[in-house]
Amino acid sequence: SADGLGASRLQLRHGQGGAVTLLPPEDDKELGLDSAAQSRDRSRPPKPKTFAFDSVFGPESSQQDIWDQAQIGALVGKVVEGFHATVFAYGQTGSGKTHTMEGNACNAVAGVSPALLADGSKRSRQRARPTLSVGPDPGVVPRAVRELFERIGQARAEAVLDGGAE
Repeated sequence: SADGLGASRLQLRHGQGGAVTLLPPEDDKELGLDSAAQSRDRSRPPKPKTFAFDSVFGPESSQQDIWDQAQIGALVGKVVEGFHATVFAYGQTGSGKTHTMEGNACNAVAGVSPALLADGSKRSRQRARPTLSVGPDPGVVPRAVRELFERIGQARAEAVLDGGAE
């Protein structure tokens, strides 16, 4: 199919001993595992395993898709209210997890020494106040942090306007 999850079976080999077959998903959020066909002990075939996920995103998914479908904005709101929240990215090496979570900012400092970064950071703090701006392609994490601080600032401003202490 167009999403790369078609009706074919994918076989993963582990060492010399055996293989595991990944079955096509029943839906977009479930993955089945069938190792019975490769089991050495036919008297006790392994139980089928199914893994379910809240959200599954393919390579065509944008950061905005992930932000919207994973409801990151709502999670930020819950963090402001005092709840804990986690956004977990899992996938094959090179599949784009870091880019998705951090955006292009993760590439901005590639090859720059830590001493140079520290010196530049010290100088910029002396010259300007920190801002909440991020680059044109922020990842999920920088965007969530920015939104978290904006919401905290809003809550403080509302508390001051309501006569509360800052």
